[in-house]
Amino acid sequence: MSEGLKATVVCGAGGVIGGILGAGAGTVVWPGVGTGAGAWKGAVGGCAIALMAAGCTNDEGSVDVVVDGPHGTDGGPTEGKDAGPGTPVSKKPYAAVLEADFTNPAGTLRLLELGGLGESPFVYQDSPTFPTHSDAVIRSSVAGGLPLCVVNRLGRDTVQCVDLQTGQSTEYPMGEGTNPQDVLIFSGEKAYVSLYNPTEPGDLLVMNPRSGEITTRIDLSSYAENGSPAEAAAMVYVERRGRGFAVVALQDLNGFTADKNGKLVWIDTTTDRVDQVTPLTGANPFTLAATADQVLVGNAGTFNPDDSLGGVEAVSIASGISQGIAIDDRDLGGAPGDIETSSNSGFVTASFIDPVTSAYRSRIFRFPLNPIGGATAVYESAGSIQDTEWVERVSGLLVGDRDPGFPGVLLIGPNGAVLHDKLAGGLPPASIATYEQ
Repeated sequence: MSEGLKATVVCGAGGVIGGILGAGAGTVVWPGVGTGAGAWKGAVGGCAIALMAAGCTNDEGSVDVVVDGPHGTDGGPTEGKDAGPGTPVSKKPYAAVLEADFTNPAGTLRLLELGGLGESPFVYQDSPTFPTHSDAVIRSSVAGGLPLCVVNRLGRDTVQCVDLQTGQSTEYPMGEGTNPQDVLIFSGEKAYVSLYNPTEPGDLLVMNPRSGEITTRIDLSSYAENGSPAEAAAMVYVERRGRGFAVVALQDLNGFTADKNGKLVWIDTTTDRVDQVTPLTGANPFTLAATADQVLVGNAGTFNPDDSLGGVEAVSIASGISQGIAIDDRDLGGAPGDIETSSNSGFVTASFIDPVTSAYRSRIFRFPLNPIGGATAVYESAGSIQDTEWVERVSGLLVGDRDPGFPGVLLIGPNGAVLHDKLAGGLPPASIATYEQ
């Protein structure tokens, strides 16, 4: 995941920015805030979401948000420009932590202040709660200063975005039963949404994240051997030949069976056209990450380490050709889950059944990137780990540990040393997105 969504909040006297992300039917607008709390509030079931930053009103009692910009509208991020003298440039890293247990209709998206450079504590900000779906993921944008979006999956089938420039939080329907999986936000006018089960032609939607308008539907079913749906799932943004590309994983399943190798489809984000299709060595591509020169694919295969279809696969960004499975799932003890990368290391989660206790457990493995080599376990949980997030500014890996006895988020170093003890929120952490403000 990226450390996108960058905004500078100009803070004066005490007060709060409340509920930067809310949910409800239609658009919910941020009310004026003095020295108290303001929030967008909604009333729909699922997980709850909220963000809050402390001490952020100006001398007139209103809130000033200065967003990095401008940003491109052609499908690729544009670097922010200096806003001029007197504009604050100091930013702090934050993480939005979505908590859910997939059965409880209540949950929380908490704002975690990460600190950095020894300045700020590793603490949760107090915040109200807002409902989303119980099966949801949160994503920050490819470029800074853009919406933070929640993908509400099967049963809710919406994308929920907040725009810091206008102060609006809006939920957009993707179509009943379409089961949206991921979102890539390129600009205030353009985002891609992958659909696992499109109800009409178009596995990939081109959406305006400010209005919710679907401008284009990209049909990827012809690239799947099992036909429609192609099971478009995870996405990652990369650049090559001076152009931006969305790399989309096609699971290409037969029902629930991975009987075909997976595919990566490379979409030119300027033209919205397919540029290349990469046949994978593995099957059932579940997660994606990118380095400067490789796309890393987490193949679940058939969830059987002996099937030779699972593991971490490397694909060259320059050529779009697979280099094969670099880390076999047999070496991980289970199917790979989330993948994160730092400047010189990769991290991958894997879950397994303890052969002694028959309990479900998870590990985080670290591996070198150039070249990708053997993976070494650096952390183990007594539960599942759905999401992690590398934060370069604090040189640590945020871990969403769903240990049933003590769920929470902790920060570990590259070798697994605990940099900050686990912080319990409410429900188990399900998804994490980082940004700066």
